[in-house]
Amino acid sequence: MKKFKALHWLFSINVYFILIVSLAVQLLPAGLKAQENKGLPFITNYRYQDYNAGGVNWWAAEDNKGVMYFANGQGVLVYDGQQWETVVPPGNSETRSLVKGNDGKIYVGTNGDIGYIGQGKKGRLEYISLKNKIPENHRKFNEVWETQNFNGDIFFRATNKMFRWNGTAMKVYESKEGFHVGDVVNNQYYVRIWGRGLTILKEDSLHVVPNGEKFANERIYAYIPYDKGRMLIGTRTQGLFIYDGKDFTPFKTEADAYLVNKSLYGGIRLSNGNFAFNNFNDGIVIIDKQGKLVQVIDKTVGLMDNAADYVFEDSRGILWIPLFNGIAKFDLHSSLTYYNETMGLPGKAVFNIGIINDTVYAGTNTGVYMLNKNINRFEKLAGSSGQIGNFILNGNDLLVAAADNG
Repeated sequence: MKKFKALHWLFSINVYFILIVSLAVQLLPAGLKAQENKGLPFITNYRYQDYNAGGVNWWAAEDNKGVMYFANGQGVLVYDGQQWETVVPPGNSETRSLVKGNDGKIYVGTNGDIGYIGQGKKGRLEYISLKNKIPENHRKFNEVWETQNFNGDIFFRATNKMFRWNGTAMKVYESKEGFHVGDVVNNQYYVRIWGRGLTILKEDSLHVVPNGEKFANERIYAYIPYDKGRMLIGTRTQGLFIYDGKDFTPFKTEADAYLVNKSLYGGIRLSNGNFAFNNFNDGIVIIDKQGKLVQVIDKTVGLMDNAADYVFEDSRGILWIPLFNGIAKFDLHSSLTYYNETMGLPGKAVFNIGIINDTVYAGTNTGVYMLNKNINRFEKLAGSSGQIGNFILNGNDLLVAAADNG
């Protein structure tokens, strides 16, 4: 039973802050798991007015200098941390996918073209098309849904054609059934083909992997390295699976309510070992390697739009989220987080915090709230009310000054 005593005391206080800033990573024991001692991240949202282009953003990439690129409906956005620039491809300006090549160039897939961002004659960035490198009879295609770097070769995937650029020549792969989503995992290129299932590129041709036919009609949207020998895949209606090269084992998680029969749209492995999944309706869901829910990032915690088209972690540990309406980012590794009413605190002022026995208490305008570490949420202590003043540590007791009922 926690020892907690209140002193009946009338007081006046000037209120300067209405949010409690969590330093829980530093205040609570190191042995506690991250999801038990972290508050909400400080999210930065960029509206289309901020970067002066279209609202829809599909993809993100980073160059060797740390400059960010975004596939936008009106071109490629370039952001150096201070200024925005838009590189507009000639013709159809809509861009869909990006990747950094081994040569440091940012390669781009658009609606009907493929190319890269390079220096123009006047020293400004411009889009340089590679379409003339494609055999003439294959130059008609629509959206390039993905652009991937596979062992230095750049793959541009459209619906029925896939182009492989090695820096000097272009190879074309075709599928009458249609390519779905593909990605590079553990130095292997995988792509799902409608009606056939999950395939792997071997000896310059695509082969269905063992038991891959089970995905002939089940969409796969996420291919993520689980470890050096296994891959985590995310499907539209069947949830997550771990693939070991022979079979697919269902991977149940605490986040299945956000992942199964929802609009899963992609996912990545984060530098801290967790997995982040972007959802077209529910923002970002982060789980750990055991499937435990770490965090949900959506509009309730400050994300501007729940339609998360992509998720990308840059070299600084910043998580970028291209949205259907804007772009968002937050520092994945920041120890500075915050708690607000979505995590149990009242919507009014927090005056003070107190800590005893590794438990955090918040003195508010309506009583004392305790951080329940099991659910990472503040709960009001029964019997407390009114404005709460300072917490005072007195031996094994925590004393608090209350305005009215103690």
